[in-house]
Order: sequence, then C-alpha cells, then structure tokens
Amino acid sequence: MGAAIRVLDSHRQDEAYKKIVLTATEGTSDRLDLSALGLYTAPSVLDKLAAIKELSLAGNFIKELPASFGVLRCLEDLQLQDNRLQYLPNTLGDLARLKTLSVGRNRLSDITDNIQHCVSLKSLCADGNALTALPELPVSLISLSVSRNHIGPMLPSTFTNLKSLRFADVSENRITQLSHTIGRMSRLERFVLSKNRINTIGADAEGLHTMPNLTALYLSHNDLMMLEEEIGDFPNLTQIDLSYNKLLQSVPYSLGDLEKLSSLCLQGCALTVSV
Repeated sequence: MGAAIRVLDSHRQDEAYKKIVLTATEGTSDRLDLSALGLYTAPSVLDKLAAIKELSLAGNFIKELPASFGVLRCLEDLQLQDNRLQYLPNTLGDLARLKTLSVGRNRLSDITDNIQHCVSLKSLCADGNALTALPELPVSLISLSVSRNHIGPMLPSTFTNLKSLRFADVSENRITQLSHTIGRMSRLERFVLSKNRINTIGADAEGLHTMPNLTALYLSHNDLMMLEEEIGDFPNLTQIDLSYNKLLQSVPYSLGDLEKLSSLCLQGCALTVSV
C-alpha cells in the first residue's frame, strides 16, 4: 500500500511541480494554489519560492511540512486546512510577515510554541483538530477560531494576553470555567462559547463584564444554572444566546439594563421565573 501511495503521489507531484515552475519562471505571481491536488507530501521545491506571499496546500493528504518551510519568509497567507497534519514545524515561527494561517480540520494535538514569533499574524483558524491546550499566541491576533477541539477544562490563560482580539470562537470544546483575567481582552466584540460545559460566568469569569466592546455572547448548549447580575454591565451587548442550557431556570433583572440588546435566545431552557 505504501509503495502504491508513493507512485500515486509522484504522479500528482508532477502537476504541482509544473505550477511551481510556472510561478517561478513568470516572476510576477506572488500566489501559488496547490489545493486539492491529492498530494501526500509537500513539494520539496517549495523552498525555491522565497518571494511567494500566498500559498494554499488545502484539501490534500499531507501529514507533515518540511523544516525548510521557514525560508518562505515573505508569506502572508498560508492555507493548510483539510489535510492530515499531525504537527507544525518549529520553523513556522520564522514567518514574521504571516497574517493569515488556516490549519483547520487536520490532526494537530498541539501548535508549535514558535507561533508566538509570527508577530504579524492577524487571523488563526485551527478548528476541527485534537488540541487540548494553546501555546502563547501572537498578541497581534484579531481573529481566533479553535472550535471542535478538546480544550479544557479551563479556557487557556493565553487568551488573556490577546488584547487586540475582536473575534474568538472556542465552541465545541471541554471548557467548564473561564479564566479569571478574561476581562483583559478589552477589544473583544464577538465571543462564541457554545457547546462546552460552562456552569457559571460569574465568579469564575471575574472581569468578563468589563469588556466595553462586546456586542455578541454565545453560550448555547452549556450547563449554566444561573447568570450573575453583572451580565447587565455590558454597555454594547446586542446579542445573547443562552439556548439549551437545560438547567437554567431564571435570568437576572439586570438584563433589562442592556439598552442595546436586540436578540435574546432562551429556547430550550427550563425557565420558571421571567425577567
């Protein structure tokens, strides 16, 4: 079986090689699309394209990236989703100009600690992997999505250093508690915490209500039993989704203080007391 895969991959590498050569010889294109070519390995000649800015290897069967990947120091957009990656090379941290990284739907159990050296990174998507924790991430991040992983029971403390973060999706993980310093993410606008095991956003989330820019909070399908009165302290909150918290029997009167609230979803809750 292994020999058959090598022959098949060699054939498909030919098509990738032609695209790489064309990109290199033209000298004008800074984008290379090698997605959905059925590749089992990353082409070995990729390191000859030091000036490439956008690279997609999405939708292949690649298990690992060569250490030489770090020479692509002009990369700004790297698409690696829908592969079979088990780890990321440490040389990923050499990509100081990288702005967008997508590694969703792979087989990653961790992300290299060197990612913190990607000092220009704005967007990281690592949905659908096997992550149990997160390393220190670049403080430049604006968007972070790590849904459908195994992160928990605490929301990683590394989140609290992301003071530029505006969108965070940690849905479908194993989180039961939020970091007590979570309020430091003062620019966060949309926070997706659905389908976890959170039972309170009160004492365990000290400072959560100090996020002045938070407009949307999604907490559906958790284990919430109550909401603290502090939920009414979000000045710009427009959307709250509390649906399918089957233990939630009441909501605080302070929800009435949310002057900008336009959407409140309580479907599937066991409410016995109205606001």
